[in-house]
Amino acid sequence: MSDLSIVTGPLSLYFAPVGIAFPLVDDDPPTGFTLIGTSGAKNYMEDGVSVSMNQSIEVFRGLGSTAALKAFRIEEDVVVTVQMADLTLAEVRRALNENAVTNTAAASGIPGKDEINLNRGLDVNTIALLVRGIGKSPQFDTGNLQFELDKVYEGGSQELTFVKGEPAGVLLEFHALENDAGLVGRLLAQTAVAL
Repeated sequence: MSDLSIVTGPLSLYFAPVGIAFPLVDDDPPTGFTLIGTSGAKNYMEDGVSVSMNQSIEVFRGLGSTAALKAFRIEEDVVVTVQMADLTLAEVRRALNENAVTNTAAASGIPGKDEINLNRGLDVNTIALLVRGIGKSPQFDTGNLQFELDKVYEGGSQELTFVKGEPAGVLLEFHALENDAGLVGRLLAQTAVAL
């Protein structure tokens, strides 16, 4: 029995503008994809990256039977979550609808600072999301595993807790939206090297 099928983390997240082409499963993320977290997975809490594929199903039971006769899927969601231990404003903005960071340079009597608005506003920003596991393919030794989500929005609620001895974390919760082809995303597992 091969142990390849048993996969552990860590996975790293990358974002890009909606509509960008995803990299081949064995290529480095191209220009346009940006690592989430200054150091990627090194900035993620020990809980790791979670990919939830939730669904709601209703069943029909006819008057003359106690058993279900047909099932209907009425809802499905794909949600990627990670708790990020990186409070640089360039990364915290992921949780704040990609709000701009304003930099004020230090001057005589004025300290330098970065600033970001906490309100997210009415419009919800969308991005493309790549979740990549280097060497994590369950089907090929040293192969990669990746989730490709064409269009997501960040929908996490924030509660930053500052205590002694534990890093404060920012919850990132990316919810997939259906693309023009009616899909929410893809899961790819590398099976061989390119010829």
